[in-house]
Amino acid sequence: MVLGERETEILKAVAGSKPFQADAGKDREVVLVRFQQTVRRILKLERDGYLEGVRTIPENETGKSYTDFVSVNGLTPKGRRYLESIGFKLLPGEAPDEAK
Repeated sequence: MVLGERETEILKAVAGSKPFQADAGKDREVVLVRFQQTVRRILKLERDGYLEGVRTIPENETGKSYTDFVSVNGLTPKGRRYLESIGFKLLPGEAPDEAK
């Protein structure tokens, strides 16, 4: 399966242990609304078996229950295999045949 560019970038960021957080901005609600697209992509990647241990944290500024932080435990073997299939070099300990 071929993933979209943004989904692939999310998997690469997870491989690099990067958390996902809504940027600070002048218009916080606009930033949060845009970030929800990333949140939906991350949750779909988890449902599709590419990510594991996704945890979302809601913001408490707007009262609209937007998510402003997402942590991910890591890639699943399927996620690691996908990144390797597109030539992405995983860090030691992240290869598909290595246990976490």
